Amino acid sequence: MDALISDFVSVIDQHMVAPGKVIIPGPYGYRQNVAKSGLFITTLTVPLRDYRRARRINPKLPNSVTEICTTESLGFCFKWGKLIGADLYELYFDQGEPFYGHVRDRHDKKKAKKDIPLMSKVAALAEVNMRVYPAMQVADLFAWCANHIDDVRRNWHTRLNRLDWHSLVLDYRRLLNPIPGALERTAAWKLPLRRIDRTSSLLD
Repeated sequence: MDALISDFVSVIDQHMVAPGKVIIPGPYGYRQNVAKSGLFITTLTVPLRDYRRARRINPKLPNSVTEICTTESLGFCFKWGKLIGADLYELYFDQGEPFYGHVRDRHDKKKAKKDIPLMSKVAALAEVNMRVYPAMQVADLFAWCANHIDDVRRNWHTRLNRLDWHSLVLDYRRLLNPIPGALERTAAWKLPLRRIDRTSSLLD
């Protein structure tokens, strides 16, 4: 199995974006022009302890960590697409996970779509079976590595960590400093309450 994953890392390496010479500052310092198009891999972690602490201070924060992860990642995707001149976006999510639903709500709600103009450029939005979609397997591999960033025991993990990818953390300080007006705007959309949101009060 380790040999198979090592080969997988080699394939990923061959298809990753090659950074250009000009660095364009962004909110997390990751925006840059590219010398070669390819995979621009970014993971995002919201520490549960930080989320619980921040939501006690600001109850206007979404009552679901998955919603925060989804909307922040969607923002990264749109910013990167604008930077490289993307005309359309295809968004795919693993089956059975709540992330897809949060984007679907924003895509289908007229007011939300009006406030997020790039949502009209989403050409595909779907759930897929990760067992037959290599891109989903790549995403799962990097998510696993981000969660074990300080516990590297395999050669392929060491090789993967050396690749030019970004592991971002939305911590307590950032959670308490959302874009001005963003939470109020989201509340005005009156998005449907999803099942995970009804149970997430257990986190408080």
